[in-house]
Amino acid sequence: MSGAGGGGFFMVYAPRDHAALDEFMGRHGLRRMHYHLDTGGAKILTTSP
Repeated sequence: MSGAGGGGFFMVYAPRDHAALDEFMGRHGLRRMHYHLDTGGAKILTTSP
């Protein structure tokens, strides 16, 4: 569990049996969000003049 403020984020790594995990999460009102890991480090997205 991680997060700041009033919300939180629960990350689950499941190398197999995704269908069972999806079913469990659905029964408990949780939604699946796909993610990937990035090894590039911090990046500048915008600059101000």
